Amino acid sequence: MHKRSSLIELTKGRWREFRREPSAFFFVIFMPILWMVILGAAFSGKENVKVQVGWIEGQTATSPFNIDIPASLSSNSAIILHRGSVEEINLKHLRGEIAAIVSTDPTGLKIIYDTASQEGTNASSIIKSTLQEAAGRTDPLSITSEKITIPGTRYIDFLIPGLLALSIMTSSLFGTGMLIVSNRRENLLKRYLATPMKPHEYLISHIFGRTFIFIVEVAAILITGYLMFGFKSAGSYISLLAFAFLGTAAFTSLAILCAARTANPATMNGMTNIISLPMMLVAGVWFSRANFPEWLGQIVQYLPLTALVDGLRRIALEGANLSTLMSESVILLAYTLLSTAAATKLFKWY
Repeated sequence: MHKRSSLIELTKGRWREFRREPSAFFFVIFMPILWMVILGAAFSGKENVKVQVGWIEGQTATSPFNIDIPASLSSNSAIILHRGSVEEINLKHLRGEIAAIVSTDPTGLKIIYDTASQEGTNASSIIKSTLQEAAGRTDPLSITSEKITIPGTRYIDFLIPGLLALSIMTSSLFGTGMLIVSNRRENLLKRYLATPMKPHEYLISHIFGRTFIFIVEVAAILITGYLMFGFKSAGSYISLLAFAFLGTAAFTSLAILCAARTANPATMNGMTNIISLPMMLVAGVWFSRANFPEWLGQIVQYLPLTALVDGLRRIALEGANLSTLMSESVILLAYTLLSTAAATKLFKWY
C-alpha cells in the first residue's frame, strides 16, 4: 500500500509541476494549434489553385496568330498576371513570387520556368493550354469533370496526426528531460532518495505523469481541428488515444535516458535538439516521405517519431485499429522498454 502511495503522489507531482508552469501550457497546447491554424489556412480548402505568371512590358504583345497575349492570359481565372520591367519580373521570379515568365522573341513564344519547381511546371502547362485555345485550338475529345469531396484527403487531414505526434515528442523530450536535470542541479534527487520512495518509482512516475499532460494536448489538438477544419478520425478515438499513449511512453523513456547523467540544462537542451530536429524533418510530419530516396526511407521507418506518425495517420485517415499496427507498436514498445532499462542502470541521483 505504501509503495503504491509513493508512486501515486509522485505522479500527481508531475501534473502539478506542469500545471504551474505557464510556458509549458503554451508549448504543449497553443504551439501545435498555432501550426495547425497557419498551415491549415494556407494549404487547405482551396478549390481553385491560381498560378502567378509574369509578363515583361515593352515586348510584342501580339502573337503571329493575332492574339493579345497578356489579355488572353488575364482572361483565365486560374492565372494571376504580373506586369513589369525585365528587372522587376526577374526579381519576382527569383523571389518565388511568380512561377513562370511569358516572353516573345523572333522565333515565337517562350515560357521561362524552373523545371525543378512543381509550381513552375503547373504554370507552364496552364499557360500553354490558355494560349493554344486563344489561338483557335479545338479539342476533338469532350471531357467533363465531376467534383467530389473525399474525407481525409485534405492537407489538414494529413497534417493533424503529424502535429499530434510532433507535440507528443517535443513535450515529452523537453518537459521530462529538463525537469530531471533541474531536480538534479537543485539536489532534489538526493532528497527523494532519503524518503521511503523506491528509486524506480521516480522514473515510472514521469511516464505516468505524462499521461495527464498527453490527454490535455491530444484533446486540444483534436477539438481545435474539429471546430476549425471539421477534422474527424476515421478510426476509433480509443485506438487513437491508446497508440498516442504508447508514443508518449516511448519519448518519455528516451527523455529519462538522455537525462540519466546530465546535470547541465544546456547539454540536455542540445541532446534533445539533436534527437528531435532530424526526426521532425524526415519522419513525415509536414509532408509525405514518398519523395525521399529509398535508402533513406528504409532507415527512417525505424525512428520512433516515424512509427508514431504512421500509426496515428493510419488510425485517423484509414480507420485502422491497433491489431493492424503491429510493426509501429513493436517499434515504440522497443524504445520504451530499452530506454527505461538503460535509464534504470545509468541513472545518477547526485
